Amino acid sequence: MNLLRAMMIVGLAVLWGCGDDGHDHDHNHDHPHGAEDDHDHGEEGHVHKPSYGGMLVPLGEEFANVEVKLDGGSGELTAWVWDGCAEDPIRISQTELVIDIGSGEDALTVSLGGVADPLTGEKIGDTCQFSGRDDALKGLDHFAGTLRSIEVKGQRLEGVKFEYKPGN
Repeated sequence: MNLLRAMMIVGLAVLWGCGDDGHDHDHNHDHPHGAEDDHDHGEEGHVHKPSYGGMLVPLGEEFANVEVKLDGGSGELTAWVWDGCAEDPIRISQTELVIDIGSGEDALTVSLGGVADPLTGEKIGDTCQFSGRDDALKGLDHFAGTLRSIEVKGQRLEGVKFEYKPGN
């Protein structure tokens, strides 16, 4: 009887925990995995969802993410820095993020300035949100981008390439 009880407890722990169930990244964080979970644990593995409807750009081995969202109507590009599961914002000390869009003669450089938020106490130089606008972005719905440089959790990454496609 005790063996059966132990097997049931272990089975429930495996079903409810992140564990090593096909995830391809470190999961040293606390969050519940239940019916209300925002993660997709389908056949493709552990999928994180952007909070603001943008697209997640993983940093390194997904130790952090940058969510990028383009408003093609106004030409505004916004980015948020998130933890590895895209659940908790990470404030960084940079005052701007620079994204190169396209390449060659048609390349465009967009500077996203830090956004202060009095409600959260975030200030430029201590924020997770960055935003910039350029008329050349109006009407775009997808693009090839390169985040020039970002420092998160003591790690500096250079030339982070991504393909912006809404819904990814």
